[in-house]
Amino acid sequence: MRKIDRNGRVAPLGVLLTLALGLAGGALAEQPATFQAALELAAAQDKLVVIDFYTDW
Repeated sequence: MRKIDRNGRVAPLGVLLTLALGLAGGALAEQPATFQAALELAAAQDKLVVIDFYTDW
C-alpha cells in the first residue's frame, strides 16, 4: 500500500525520510573493536554487553 498526497503523487517525503534513517543506522553501529574495550565501556555506562554470533553455514 502506498501513501498518496493531495496531488495523487507518491509522497516523496516518506521515501526520503526512510532513506535517511536507513543510512543513519550504519553510523550508529560503530562499537569498540575488542571484547575488553566493550566490557570497559559497558561498565562505565552501567550497561550489558550483548554478543551476537553469525554464521552462513
